[in-house]
Amino acid sequence: MNMELCGFTKGSTERDEAMKTYFSVILILNLLFEGVAAAALIFAPEAALAPGDSLTWARNYGFAALAMAGASVWLWPYRSQLQVVTAMSGLLIVFHTGLTVSLSIAGGDNIGAAGTHGLLAVLFLVAFIQRRKWCNSA
Repeated sequence: MNMELCGFTKGSTERDEAMKTYFSVILILNLLFEGVAAAALIFAPEAALAPGDSLTWARNYGFAALAMAGASVWLWPYRSQLQVVTAMSGLLIVFHTGLTVSLSIAGGDNIGAAGTHGLLAVLFLVAFIQRRKWCNSA
């Protein structure tokens, strides 16, 4: 997409600020979505989950979701640095893409979560592709 069509020119401060805001918004979305998922799975009553190993796996995913939500918090002060944005965007793309595939295969009630993970994967992919245009190199 030609950034000049959006009213931005190469190296424009407006574009830089727009991309920083975009990245901040998707970090917040990641924090909210994964934070809610973590809380729901970690603290869900046993009766709400299938008995046996699925309870263990639900709790395990809850803590994995907590780690991914935490990534947004830990990254926040460094969200304009190229190396950090590269590493975290890559990690979150893989995480959300993997869960999109896994939840899509499982089907059923998981389709909504699969769609949300797919959307987050795409949003982080856009940030990853555009990162050199707005990140600080140090």
